[in-house]
Amino acid sequence: MPLTESRNDAGPLTSVGRASQHAAITTSRKAFEEALNMVEVLADAAGDQAEDNARRARDLGNHIHFCHWREVRRIIATLGARTISGTVN
Repeated sequence: MPLTESRNDAGPLTSVGRASQHAAITTSRKAFEEALNMVEVLADAAGDQAEDNARRARDLGNHIHFCHWREVRRIIATLGARTISGTVN
């Protein structure tokens, strides 16, 4: 079964989203604060904006900003997840 699908007791396969595929490992406080700020200002559009920023940085050849915005996108997805992914301590 692919990582993007899971069985639901109610029946067919359902998507569990990107956040559960990858654990959000935050390497910088700046990325976390940026993600929180974007969620406050843009609400549901925050993840799309971070993804657009990453794409723009990649297209310009700026790998440092590309990695930063991808990390921000993963944090936003994790903050918005409705299920717990990974180990909870």
